[in-house]
Amino acid sequence: MKFSVEKYEQNRTKADITPSWNDYTFKLAYIDADGNVSTLCPSSNYTLTSTDGNASTDKNFGNNTQWTIQNNGGMYDLVVKVDANGKPTSWYYESDPNRLVSYKASSTSNWTTEGFLYCIKSADKNAESYNKNFFGTVPMVKDEEFKFITGNYWLGRIYTTDEYTKNVAIAGDAGDAPNLKNPYDGIYPIEYNLDRTDYQLAGNDQTPLRIFMIGSALNNSSTDTYTSWDPADAVELVYDDEEQCYKGTVTLNKGKQFRFLRDTNTSGPATSLKLNFGEDSNLPGQGGDTDDNNHVAYNDDSTKGTNVVFNPETNTYNVRFYIEAGTDMSSFNWNSAKYRYTIELPSRLGITLTPPSATVEYAASLTPKVAVGAGFIGTQDISRVQSLQRDHVCNLLITNVLHASAVGAGFIPVLPATDKNQGKRPAAARMVINPTTTGRVVQGP
Repeated sequence: MKFSVEKYEQNRTKADITPSWNDYTFKLAYIDADGNVSTLCPSSNYTLTSTDGNASTDKNFGNNTQWTIQNNGGMYDLVVKVDANGKPTSWYYESDPNRLVSYKASSTSNWTTEGFLYCIKSADKNAESYNKNFFGTVPMVKDEEFKFITGNYWLGRIYTTDEYTKNVAIAGDAGDAPNLKNPYDGIYPIEYNLDRTDYQLAGNDQTPLRIFMIGSALNNSSTDTYTSWDPADAVELVYDDEEQCYKGTVTLNKGKQFRFLRDTNTSGPATSLKLNFGEDSNLPGQGGDTDDNNHVAYNDDSTKGTNVVFNPETNTYNVRFYIEAGTDMSSFNWNSAKYRYTIELPSRLGITLTPPSATVEYAASLTPKVAVGAGFIGTQDISRVQSLQRDHVCNLLITNVLHASAVGAGFIPVLPATDKNQGKRPAAARMVINPTTTGRVVQGP
């Protein structure tokens, strides 16, 4: 995909660039719970393509070989299967030609990726039909230095004396673009657009984004009337910059109700019920249920919206909350963006799902983020092999290969140096530990 990007030089001219990892090669380094490192390779040299009829077939690992990236117009998903101890057993991949990704990397994260931003194609899916607007929820630390990474390009600030500028540039006649400097502190929805040559706080909202969960489902003694709930009783879901979602562990009561809160208080407990997320129009039992009942709608007043009813048994659950741009992703608006959650028993994080245990009631399911058989939970005796797939990417090219149960173990890529912009930075990303089996290979357009 071609972008028209400003160069770092006094006259601030633009250059057409096509970020890409085409023909780059890589291996994976597996790190076990004791910190021992071993290299993972395909059984023979293997090229990832968009036309590979065997892409989704399980494949063995080998030695002294490598993967090669072939341009597919978008990106790839690389999945590593593991055994009960977290040891890699096989791999496969999927081509995703309709989505691109960029990253934020900073001095805070030792120049490894800490936030990813997606760009998707419009409905016609033509080769050049990307809206060129990357969106993601990203951690920002006041006065940190950072850059954006798109394919094989690192983008810093334009030629200016404003150290807090939000305009971006690639290297130019004046040399490498200096690092951007962050004026914000907190978690923010970010829009990043190479053609527009800047990044923006999505919706121009400078309030750090904090998410809480509230309701009678969390406090069984309260009523099911939303306006009677005390925001001070809400449980904050803490942002996880490795999973890029808001996350918490709460006890939920069967048959009771809840909502999510967006609170503008920068610290401490929630202070208002005004901004909230309740049940969307796709209610359970009314046919369709196309969003698997885990999407919620944004309400800008406490008198609006509908509570979500919690149907599973009373227990302690892991809750995750995700924020995504609207369908066309051309800009972010609170009323048109997408919001979804997952609720899962902690015991399910390290087990194989069989039909009895995989049959999950409304609001307890991780779907559509679990691939079991043909996509139906509880219909086939197939081990759970991937989850949270769309929400895990990391450093340039590939990054995370995530595992199911071996806490302390993980994967990092073994990558070649790419260009002079990467010279001062590590070629491999930090490892990420999460209770899933999915990793991602990332390729520029």
